[in-house]
Amino acid sequence: MTSRNAIFFSSGDKKSEDKKNQLQRYFSIINDAISEKLNKKKDPLVLIGAEYLFPIYKKVNSYPYLLRRGVKGSPERMKKETIHKETLKLISL
Repeated sequence: MTSRNAIFFSSGDKKSEDKKNQLQRYFSIINDAISEKLNKKKDPLVLIGAEYLFPIYKKVNSYPYLLRRGVKGSPERMKKETIHKETLKLISL
């Protein structure tokens, strides 16, 4: 398992703003790929990951069926069964 450091954002911090902008650019690339793949579908999209990343992704999202809530936690550290169970809970709300 690799160790990962948390990224914190605060107003006025140039480095954290740069990191946030990098994440938005990265998420824009992901959004483009998702939008192309799910083009003309109405499947729900559920985010899975660190909760602080959700609002950053939502700023660049263009897929209309992104759920407001996501599964919090590291998908790399979660069992597939847990991801499936938590995702189904959100979809059925």
